[in-house]
Amino acid sequence: MVDNRSPYTYAWFRKRGPATQDFDVLVARACYRIDTANQTLTFEPGCELQPGDVLDGDPLGDPLGAVMAREGDLLVFKPSTDIHVIGTARPPEAKPASSWLAGVRVADAEKLVKLWGPRRFRMRLLGWSLSEPEPIDALPLSYRLSFGGHFASTSDPTVCLSKQDNPAGCGWLPRAERLRALPRVAREELHARVLQISELAAPQIEDPNLPVRSPEHDQPTVGLGPIARHWSPRIEHLGTRDAAWQASGLPAYPDDFDPAFFQSAATGLTTSSYLQGGEPMVLAGLFPEGRIQLTLPQDQPVAVAVREDTSIQTAPLVLDTVQIDLDTRRLHLSWRTSFASSNRVRHLTLVKDGRA
Repeated sequence: MVDNRSPYTYAWFRKRGPATQDFDVLVARACYRIDTANQTLTFEPGCELQPGDVLDGDPLGDPLGAVMAREGDLLVFKPSTDIHVIGTARPPEAKPASSWLAGVRVADAEKLVKLWGPRRFRMRLLGWSLSEPEPIDALPLSYRLSFGGHFASTSDPTVCLSKQDNPAGCGWLPRAERLRALPRVAREELHARVLQISELAAPQIEDPNLPVRSPEHDQPTVGLGPIARHWSPRIEHLGTRDAAWQASGLPAYPDDFDPAFFQSAATGLTTSSYLQGGEPMVLAGLFPEGRIQLTLPQDQPVAVAVREDTSIQTAPLVLDTVQIDLDTRRLHLSWRTSFASSNRVRHLTLVKDGRA
């Protein structure tokens, strides 16, 4: 059914979208090698698609402790372009450093973070203090090293307190008001556990303008990688999932579903509109070579579809995901388009560049 005349890897699948409408979705993925010395990108064939989200951790045994390592490609659509930075950041010249700034900018999406060596919160007579950071020459950009955490009750399996924008993180303790709202047995259990904590790992990834100085602070979690579906703010976009929806709405999306749910990038790393290709990209504090300036490839994949009613439709794919893998030094781009399944696609041709 799909005649792939492009160099890209593709997937053709059916997904249900909002308003219970089914779509036939085409996603194309390409990989480019990042040459930091010459600050260029070189296309590499054979890019692998990622069918589902890849979680790092034990999603069955400890689901709140798992983080999204890579986002899957089989989505119905995204309203705009996500920027993901994954892998391990390294300080300039790979020299051990106690802290350094790192960030990425692509078009109007930009994020700056401060990276730290291991450090700890310690309770002192006058409150919490931070230890001096240890020098390091590499830091995984994992949300486990960002501000967050969770506390599950052993006496009541229905009770778990978490930092909702990062239940897998470190350095966080629940405030007294959240404990007071719990049922008595669980409240007493978790309160006793929190009181016993006099030292814990502090976050190593934070906002340079909003540093975390206490486990009881409430600063937002900071990171450069994709955010899991069940984390805030994504989960709020899913809509109202009350008893009425469970009784009569499933499996449809809730009536107040917001398509922003499909956006998985960290705050600040979703563009205001789809990237077109050719935009400048700056990476700083991520590679030991220092500041890297690149230009996104200007490819524009296009699908030509023959529909069930014999009409022919030309559909440019939109670039909705840019993934920068620091460990493999690869840039991955994902483009997407969809067709309402009410008028089925009988034949589809994917070509490399509709602007050529």
